Amino acid sequence: MAAKKKKKAAPKKKAAPKKKAAPKKGSSSVGNAAVRDRKLLGPMVGSTYYPQDLVVRGQKLLLALASRIESEQPRGDSVFALTHATTEAFNDLQEAFWNAGSEIETVAREAIAADVAFILRTYGYDVDIEEAIAPRDW
Repeated sequence: MAAKKKKKAAPKKKAAPKKKAAPKKGSSSVGNAAVRDRKLLGPMVGSTYYPQDLVVRGQKLLLALASRIESEQPRGDSVFALTHATTEAFNDLQEAFWNAGSEIETVAREAIAADVAFILRTYGYDVDIEEAIAPRDW
């Protein structure tokens, strides 16, 4: 009787390193944990008056502002170029609110201003919030 040959065990493959999860589509990469963890536009979230898809768009505008501050690191009042661009984007979003039977009114205005001020303070800017959102038409 012939002796049975033992099969060699296949070499174990090393597990591929786990890939980091890709950022969600449309999300901004923000390194600051305080900004990432903040409930942006908090008073608007969950309210039936504000279309939630538009609230999410507003939150993305604020996260994009933070991301641009991190990447561009403007000095002093030059941060206003970024805050003004964000404010103008909210101006554009106002029409979508109107079309949905809503608007950027007192609660929304205060929420947007508070979050812009929070973002600016978080990154060390000591500027006048009214100047930061000067181009607003809401």
